[in-house]
Amino acid sequence: MSDRLLASPPRPLRFPNVPALDGLRGLAAVAVVVHHCLGASGAPTHISSWFDASQTASSFGYLGVDLFFVLSGYLITSLLLLARRRPSFYRNFYWKRVFRILPALVLVLLLIRLLFHVPWNGILLALFFLSNIPLFWSVPSIGPFWSLATEEQFYLLWPTIVHRTRARKLVHLLLVLMAVPVVFRTIEEAFHGGRAQYTPLHCDGLAWGALLAILALRARVPFRSRNAAALWRNIGRWVLLAGVLLMLLSFLLLRAVHNDFGLPVTAAAPLFAGALVFLLTHPRNWIARALASAPLRMLGAISYMVYLSHPYIMELYDIHFRGVPGLTLTVHIGLWLRFLVVLVLTLLWSQLSLHAFERPIGRLRRYFLRSDE
Repeated sequence: MSDRLLASPPRPLRFPNVPALDGLRGLAAVAVVVHHCLGASGAPTHISSWFDASQTASSFGYLGVDLFFVLSGYLITSLLLLARRRPSFYRNFYWKRVFRILPALVLVLLLIRLLFHVPWNGILLALFFLSNIPLFWSVPSIGPFWSLATEEQFYLLWPTIVHRTRARKLVHLLLVLMAVPVVFRTIEEAFHGGRAQYTPLHCDGLAWGALLAILALRARVPFRSRNAAALWRNIGRWVLLAGVLLMLLSFLLLRAVHNDFGLPVTAAAPLFAGALVFLLTHPRNWIARALASAPLRMLGAISYMVYLSHPYIMELYDIHFRGVPGLTLTVHIGLWLRFLVVLVLTLLWSQLSLHAFERPIGRLRRYFLRSDE
């Protein structure tokens, strides 16, 4: 793949607008909420077959984070490729990240400091995107900030790599980044049995998404020919099939190897990458149209705040409402009630934050961006 592909294309670089990706991002956030409210509840099993099945399914909702990673890798790398030759490449990229990430993050950190008296050392780790290595600083981990730290650590170096590396070498590097975390996760769990959250153990989803962005540019999506479209559809089918088979295999091996984390995470990256290719190549499919519906796109717009704030809204619910007569008549009804209340409150709070705080602050970014955008 020649670097001319990215430097002097025969027509202006562009990526398709895929509204379904907003809906997919919203579903990823809801999956994480489901996981924390139901799958990670610690409720006893064998209450009923229906409850056991729902709890087992929801226990894998943490894979929504890996869907975030694949989408982020694709979308952010797309932006980097579009701006690769512009003078304000670094300035505009990092200012955009500041106005996208910090308003919601600072707001949540201030609120949890006031409401829960979270130690300042944990707050500072989250603010400086170091929450995925808390043990290195002898600080207990707090909240969902580890995944945000993983992303931002990756994007600390990735823009420079994209800016200075030829396209062929970028592909080779991404293939390595897709494989190395799998090896590291396997070693970590074999010797320590934990869920270490270091970036080298979790960047494969980001690498899958970034690779798709480069290949999408190579194929000139929307496609320049029927052959290119057919090739991409076939690639998407095989990647999606591989992800499905790996996920099924991981479920079968879970009890045998006592591994409930590394195997599904390894399967999730190709599974979600295949789903992304499917949406890119089938924009009129009923699944794509459903994901592009207004409610799901709205959910995608607030997914970041939903992800950041839902654990604390759940904690507030547990403090003030759990155990109130009539709210927990049975274990499974109590858990589902908690999930519904937490989800509704989180959605309302996230909408309020988006319109009253995040977007007004985000408008200020025009004073920091250069006009060559």
